[in-house]
Amino acid sequence: VMRLDPRSGAVTKTIHLGGSPTALVSAAGRVWVTVAPAPPPPPVTPGTAHFTMQDDFSSLDPALAQVPSTVVMYATCANLVTYPDKPAPAGSQIVPEVAEAVPTPTDGGRMYTFTIRSGFRFSPSSNEAVTAQTFKATIERVANPRLSSPFAYAFSGVAGYHNYVTGKAPGLSGVVARGDTLTITLSQPDGSFLANLAGGAACAVPPSTPAVPGGLNTIPSAGPYYIASYSPRQQLILRRNPNYRGDRPHHLDQMVFTIGTDSARALAEIKAGTADYAVDGLPRDAGPGLESQYGPDSKAARSGHQRYFISPANGVRILHMNASRPLFSNVRLRRAVNYAIDRSALAAQGQRFAEANPFNAGSPADSYMAPATAGAADFHLYPLAGPDLRRARQLAGNVHATAIMYTPDVAPWLQEAQIIGRDLQPLGIDVQLKEFPLDEFFDRISHRGEPFDLAVDGWYSNTTDPAATLEIFDGSTISADDNGDFSYLNDSAFDRQLHAAAALSGARRYSTYRQLDLELERDLAPAAAFATNASRDFFSARMGCQLYQPLYGIDLAALCLRSTGS
Repeated sequence: VMRLDPRSGAVTKTIHLGGSPTALVSAAGRVWVTVAPAPPPPPVTPGTAHFTMQDDFSSLDPALAQVPSTVVMYATCANLVTYPDKPAPAGSQIVPEVAEAVPTPTDGGRMYTFTIRSGFRFSPSSNEAVTAQTFKATIERVANPRLSSPFAYAFSGVAGYHNYVTGKAPGLSGVVARGDTLTITLSQPDGSFLANLAGGAACAVPPSTPAVPGGLNTIPSAGPYYIASYSPRQQLILRRNPNYRGDRPHHLDQMVFTIGTDSARALAEIKAGTADYAVDGLPRDAGPGLESQYGPDSKAARSGHQRYFISPANGVRILHMNASRPLFSNVRLRRAVNYAIDRSALAAQGQRFAEANPFNAGSPADSYMAPATAGAADFHLYPLAGPDLRRARQLAGNVHATAIMYTPDVAPWLQEAQIIGRDLQPLGIDVQLKEFPLDEFFDRISHRGEPFDLAVDGWYSNTTDPAATLEIFDGSTISADDNGDFSYLNDSAFDRQLHAAAALSGARRYSTYRQLDLELERDLAPAAAFATNASRDFFSARMGCQLYQPLYGIDLAALCLRSTGS
């Protein structure tokens, strides 16, 4: 409970309650708070790591888990195929996990056949073996409309899906389990299917797990760790799965998450060594000092004691140019903007506001695909160190125009918009800013016909599949509202190539999307990418084995304690 000064809003006193608040009443000039009983302290072991969370998990049911729950799912789940415990680019490649191999689709790209490895078992209290039937039941649970899983889309293309979700069939006819073989047949080819599986859509759960609204939070798991206990808004404990015989790392005996710790307190506890890592970030202004003292170029790093890590994440920040409006219907002018903007200055602004910003800026970049995207390549089309005004003016020609730029009224958008306005003046473009609250900003730019010419967006992809990035520019998806193509590019030839690429798989898929990315950035230039995303993570002195997995973030299963010699 915090006491605030009514004039300044400053916190004048903090009272730690020792439990999660369940009710609050004001009476006779006092505030009375009731709290839930604090969970019992976990048993102390040499291999225990202590993590903090400011906000609670939305759900710990693998069929419902969203960020930040996904970091827990990566430590606990066993999937048919997965992304390995490696940094990008190796960590972006799909590898087998419970399946013996990553299958090559047959039947014209519609059929995937998996042979299930023996030796995988669920954690206590289940202890049962993971089989082909396990995955059939898991997939049908995710697709069950009673659960309302955000991952149900991954199986909407499976043969028999409509009959199953409408109650006309007891199961998915396209998912067949016989012995140690699981066969999944799609209604039509979909090259992103394996990426959806690797992203956790079919995290194995015991076949008897019910599909109840809201899900379940303590389901036995078959990965390196399992949920030993969970007290909402208070504590989560993961323990090493004693039945796990897989290849993934599992150095720690247990992980204890203390929920409800604000970012300032988390930072103090990590510095003091009473906590090891803040799962959901640190105060906004903490980054520069931590980077100087503990970052990759610090004295601590040179002596082998780096504690602050900056890792390329699976996202980019990008300047959209509205191609449906007269000014930027001119592709030469769109290309001119790509030469005119100062990517280094824009990335630096994002870095200033990194810790509390969901679109953390990392390094200057000119590619729409983040480096973690499978098949991504840096074509070096546009300058990173500063503008190339000579080339920009050659492309722009004689321009005297006003561009309306929409921007949220918060950092770093405002600062980025000011830099972009400065950068486009030499081209003869006067940028006029219109500021909006963040939610209203996105509502407006997603509406077709909204009178804006420029807008900055940042996206973070929940898959390393290249289609997720390039399909943003699919003009055939543009509708009256809820658009994701904020550039409103509508090029039918490019759309046809995108649709053809969607059915491809394997190396051919990645090479095709790489070529499409080149053509989009070079020839159509609907946007100007200016920075990659980055994750910034700080650890206590005793933590080691830090690894940033490009899809899931900090790999909890890979962490170890320096003091144990792990």
